[in-house]
Amino acid sequence: MFLPVGRLALPPSPQPRATRRPQLAILLLIGGAISAAVPPRAAADVPSAATGTRTGAGAGALGDSLIPATALDASAAGVPDTAAAGAAAIPFPRPFEVGETLRFSLQWGPIKAGTAVLAVEGIERVGAHECYRFASTARSLPFFSTFYKVEDRIESYADTRTMITRRTVKRLREGDYRLDQDIAWDHDHEVVRYADGATHDLVRGARDVLGAMYYVRALPLAVGDSIPIDTHDNKKSYPLLINVLREETIDTPVGRFHCWVVEPELQTSGLFRRSGSLTVWLTHDEHRMPVMMQSKIKVGAVSAILTAVERGAPASAMGAPASAMGAPAK
Repeated sequence: MFLPVGRLALPPSPQPRATRRPQLAILLLIGGAISAAVPPRAAADVPSAATGTRTGAGAGALGDSLIPATALDASAAGVPDTAAAGAAAIPFPRPFEVGETLRFSLQWGPIKAGTAVLAVEGIERVGAHECYRFASTARSLPFFSTFYKVEDRIESYADTRTMITRRTVKRLREGDYRLDQDIAWDHDHEVVRYADGATHDLVRGARDVLGAMYYVRALPLAVGDSIPIDTHDNKKSYPLLINVLREETIDTPVGRFHCWVVEPELQTSGLFRRSGSLTVWLTHDEHRMPVMMQSKIKVGAVSAILTAVERGAPASAMGAPASAMGAPAK
C-alpha cells in the first residue's frame, strides 16, 4: 500500500480515474515494501528465480474467500503438489514467529504522515496447504486524512514449507482510489486466478511482494549477493532482484541496530514504474528484521521507521524450533 506524503507539493499527473494515484508521493509501499519505487532494469538483465542463480560473496481478517475452494486447492482436482520443483523448502528455524508485530511511523522527512504495521498473524490452511498469514496495514494520521485518507490492508498467505504464495487478499482505500482483490495462486498449473474471473500466467514458485519480503528474511545474506525472486502483483508478473549493498548501523526509536542494507530492482510497468529508489535496512542477526525503509523522491525522502516490536510465539504447531529475538546492537 502507499501512503501519500507529497501531494501537498504537486498535483498528480493526469491518469485514468481507475488507476490515478499521487505521483510525487511515491507513497511508501509497506504491504509490498520491496516492490516500491525502484529504478527499472532491462528484462534481460534480471534473472528469473525459476532459472537464475544467486550471485555474490483471527482467521482471514478480510473475510471469507471470494474464490471457489477448488481454485485454492490444486489437490481437489487430483493434481499433485509439484510446487517444490519451483521453490525449495526453507529450513527452520525461521527469523520470525507467529505473533511478531512490527510498528512503523511513515514520514516525509520529519513530518509524520501515518502509521503502518507488519505482522505474522497466524497459520491457516489454504486448500491443502499450511500457510503463514502475513499482514500489512497502513493508516494516514488525522491531519493527512482530511485531504487524503488511507486505510489499506494486504494479506499474503505463504506456504510454511516453501514460503511460496498461495493466496493474496487486498483491500486498498486511498483517497478516491478503491481496490479489492482476492487471488488464488495455482503453481501446478502456473496460473493465478482473480475473484473477478481474470487469470494470468504465473512462474512456478513465484511470490507476492509482501511474501517476498518475508522470504528474503528467511535467507542467509552477504554483501554482494543478488537474489532473484519471481513475483506477481496487480495482474502482472515480473522478476525482482534483491541486492545486498553493505552493512550499516542505524538508530531507531527502539534502539541501535547493525543492519544489512538491501535494495530491490524490478522490471515492470504501470503502478510500480517510479523514479527514485527504495532501500531497506534488515537487522544483521538471525531475525533480519526490517527496521527502516526509505524511498528517495524529488523532494526529500519517504521513510518507514520502526517504533515498536512485539515478539511472537514459536510456531510449535509446525514443529519449528523457537528462536529468541537478539538484542539491538550496542
